[in-house]
Amino acid sequence: MYPVGALRFEAPAAWRTSGSPQHLQLEAPDGAARLEISTPEASFSDEKTCLTDADAVMRRAASLEHARRHATRFANVPALTVEGDEGGWHVWAWAACDGGQQYQVFFTARSPATPDALEAYRTLLATARVGGQA
Repeated sequence: MYPVGALRFEAPAAWRTSGSPQHLQLEAPDGAARLEISTPEASFSDEKTCLTDADAVMRRAASLEHARRHATRFANVPALTVEGDEGGWHVWAWAACDGGQQYQVFFTARSPATPDALEAYRTLLATARVGGQA
């Protein structure tokens, strides 16, 4: 399990890890996939304000080719997501809010994504949780 703030998630143990407790970066050994998760130093006053800012974050990410953007849940909390392509890479991005705390998640994989990258993506979605939520 890897932590970023109160967010916990699983990722392949072989991936290279760098960063800090507030900004973690993981990269597949072959360089074909990357995961970056960060949380702003300051939290927002409430979930509504957090989601408004999340919308602005996802609008910037929506400049990807073939971008699809919508409301969803990530790590069992309200989130916005964008999925699209950029320069030979496929990008999945989320901005999730737990009250006033925001988590920005970017998972990228070379297109076409390798089976290992897709498994890491599925594992992220299946295991990501904020706090003690199940």
